[in-house]
Amino acid sequence: MYQIKLSPYAKIFYHAWLLEPHATHYNMVIDQTLHGPFQAARLHQALQRYIADHLVLNSHIQVIDEQPCWVANDQIDILGHENANNNGTVALDQALLIYVSKPFDLHTGPLYRFKLVRLADNQHRFVAAFHHIVLDGLSMEEGIIHRISLYYNHISYNISSTIAQQTQQLIQLERKLFIALKNNTKHHQHFWKKQAQSVESIDLSFLQIDRPPTHEIKTDQSARLSAIQSIDFPLSARDFSQFNQLKHRYKITPYMYGLCVFAMLLHRCTGHAKLAICYPIAIKGAKDFIYGSQININYIPYDFTTTTTIVDLMQHTKQFFLSTTRGEQRHGYYPISNLMQEGADKRWLMVSASSTYMVNTPFSFRGITHIYHSKCTTIDHIHSCGLSLEYECLPNKIHYRWRYRAAEFNDNKLKDFADRYHYLCMKIMFDLNHDIIDKSISDYSLLTPNEQQVILYDWNQTDKDYPKDQTIYQLLEEQVKQHPDHTAVVFEDQTLSYQQLNQRANRLARHIRKTYHTQHNKSLQPDTLIALCIERS
Repeated sequence: MYQIKLSPYAKIFYHAWLLEPHATHYNMVIDQTLHGPFQAARLHQALQRYIADHLVLNSHIQVIDEQPCWVANDQIDILGHENANNNGTVALDQALLIYVSKPFDLHTGPLYRFKLVRLADNQHRFVAAFHHIVLDGLSMEEGIIHRISLYYNHISYNISSTIAQQTQQLIQLERKLFIALKNNTKHHQHFWKKQAQSVESIDLSFLQIDRPPTHEIKTDQSARLSAIQSIDFPLSARDFSQFNQLKHRYKITPYMYGLCVFAMLLHRCTGHAKLAICYPIAIKGAKDFIYGSQININYIPYDFTTTTTIVDLMQHTKQFFLSTTRGEQRHGYYPISNLMQEGADKRWLMVSASSTYMVNTPFSFRGITHIYHSKCTTIDHIHSCGLSLEYECLPNKIHYRWRYRAAEFNDNKLKDFADRYHYLCMKIMFDLNHDIIDKSISDYSLLTPNEQQVILYDWNQTDKDYPKDQTIYQLLEEQVKQHPDHTAVVFEDQTLSYQQLNQRANRLARHIRKTYHTQHNKSLQPDTLIALCIERS
């Protein structure tokens, strides 16, 4: 029986769970519909071997000598297997959503959940859920998709590391990280205190609904399933080529570039000169799936001036990433929970960006001919009032996705924001690839081409047909005869009917003729130009 202390980063998830044991936003979900011959019994055996071979998956947490530790589960839960009822797809989606969203109990385990639903002959729906403490987004493809497929396809397959070896690896990792953190704490605190001086809390009210959010406590399971909306925009092959050109020219990844444009757009929309965006950071040497989720949260500060360029932002981003991940101290490894305890503003975590895995890779089960990815069981990985930009790089393709809480944000405003982000990404990338590097970010228009067309052209199409043989005053007098009491002009709190406007126009005309005659000793002739000096309305 092993007892392994949690690493500083596993403790982040553990302490978050202690604060919100009923929260669902740490449930990681895979939901795929499988078409083709499939053996439920074979999958059941594969999952049993899979769980038994991975120490962290087959563990829960106990507090021993005031330290949270990994300890082994008493048994391995079997695969839930059932036939779909006749209530329809919507009812099944809701039932599975409730199933995967059930909170995990870290003190009792298990920290995984599997269900297989038979939809029809040669058609099944396979759903898996894991607590985030055993799995991060970057290891989902290799640790879950590929490995479960291997266990299913090869009945004798096992990973190379035994439980005894994994025990030693986890113990050594915890000791190594604990010592490094202890030796560098003062340096970390000094570094992050300095960064905090350049950060303001971001006001996202320009994207939120026009009413104060409710804060009532929801206790039933269905009420806890917050509606999370997403806006996806995969980039074309041509865009991907442009990104590759940018990457080689400026030595910056598409993720870092996207982060810079995100910061720029937030600055332009909010007016904040100092802001921060938080992002996850993987701990070097602990990325293997056997270690569970070993990630920390950092935030990168941005300080804008009137002359800041996108090149300035890219250089700052690259230098900041290097300063937090390289060298002996690696300030990015200072746990975010420590920063919060030391007074960092939690509102800095409202806006995030991450390079992640969006569950687009299918299982490669033998005999399966087609797989459909369902989004119906997508649940909340976003904290209250949060806005998240997710990025994924696939072969010959880049995919961005905005995720937000529907109860807090206005859908139309978010879509406009996403359109502006997409437009700026492409526009700035075009400029950079054509050596336009000195352009201030304040010089970039936030209007998309469609908005420019509407505002500058469509709204100004005010041409109307009118009688070409009549003058303006003749047309006005015609309206006086037809609609004397209709409103003709409005200024602030004053209104004039056509009759009143005509009377004032005649009064002004008489005044001009009288003044002209007095000054020139002759009558005013038709077509004589008269200058008027009046205040602008």
